[in-house]
Amino acid sequence: MELKTTDKKVATVTVVRMLFNVLSRTRTTQQLPKPWHDWHVHEPDVPQQSNTHDCGFYTLKFMEHWTGGRMNTRELEDHVRADAINVRKRLLVRLLLSPHNQLRDVVVSKFVK
Repeated sequence: MELKTTDKKVATVTVVRMLFNVLSRTRTTQQLPKPWHDWHVHEPDVPQQSNTHDCGFYTLKFMEHWTGGRMNTRELEDHVRADAINVRKRLLVRLLLSPHNQLRDVVVSKFVK
């Protein structure tokens, strides 16, 4: 998210608050012991897209490759840029065919005729 510092802080607080609201519906108080405003937000150094429309794609690829530790973001950025079309196609297929996709059978039936 390339925003001015104050805009980024406001956006981060909004996202964390919304995440806490979602989690509080599925977790007990013991599982969420702190109020959301006490959470420490980590901002890892991540690759930035060079256009205005790939931010979600970069986020998904970063989440897919991140293990919780330090990551070679340059390698990810080079991979995404060098093979962007094929990476997008593979991601689309994985999302469509995921067992978590409730409309997977509908989508597959339209292509298998």
